[in-house]
Amino acid sequence: MRRLGTIYSLPNGLVLQNANEDMRIPMTLLGTANPNETVSSRQMKLDTLIWATSIIRAQSSRNSSTAWPDTQVDALECGLYYCVNHYESAVQNGVLNETVNEVAGVTRNPDSWILQNEEYLSDVLNDTMRQSIAYDPVWSTFKRSDLMLDAGVPSSRFNISQVAVDSISSFFQSHFALDLVSVNFSNNPPNQRLSGYYDELHNHYAPSVAQVFYTTAMGDIPSVFRALAASMSNALRAGADVAKSGAQLVVQGLRGVTTGYARVE
Repeated sequence: MRRLGTIYSLPNGLVLQNANEDMRIPMTLLGTANPNETVSSRQMKLDTLIWATSIIRAQSSRNSSTAWPDTQVDALECGLYYCVNHYESAVQNGVLNETVNEVAGVTRNPDSWILQNEEYLSDVLNDTMRQSIAYDPVWSTFKRSDLMLDAGVPSSRFNISQVAVDSISSFFQSHFALDLVSVNFSNNPPNQRLSGYYDELHNHYAPSVAQVFYTTAMGDIPSVFRALAASMSNALRAGADVAKSGAQLVVQGLRGVTTGYARVE
């Protein structure tokens, strides 16, 4: 029996579709490392994108008198990208406080992320594949130079190794998305697809991180990505500062210890 349904979609092809008055899938996701497959990053021409997740989410119709498609539907896109931050640190009363500001005007160095022996691959790689920092099980086996970010002056260049770029990208691909699914509800572009969802009928989240995106208030999801970015930045910073000799830099200071004394007479 054919039933009428309603579809919500985004310009990058993510769709949320349910039969009217029978909402089984209240949320869909589309994750990508390709800026051209996002809603907002492609407008920014962001060439250091690590991962972006688009979300379409409907309010649950359980225990509600409002049924699909009259439920509230929201959409959001968040992403992570390589950048340069300026940190101002101070210790007060034994507590480290930091002020973090992103450095403006940082660009990807065009002479970085260069394929070794590129002349032998010119017939099989297009410009998008050459520029992409997304992990690929085949193309990532070819060696590249470091990804380099320029922060405005020649001495302010920051390198990220191919091993780091590939492993971070691979992690997000394997934990933040399923294999891409084409749903083909319409022949009109863009191609309609998804890489994650929540099945309310069977209480199933795919991938498992979808549970965070569904149970977190929509307005708080950017904070989840900010916390994730901060944790990744802290991991990159830990042990990253070395002297020119290669030895670990040591910062010396004074520590005061309060000791209590009692005198009995």
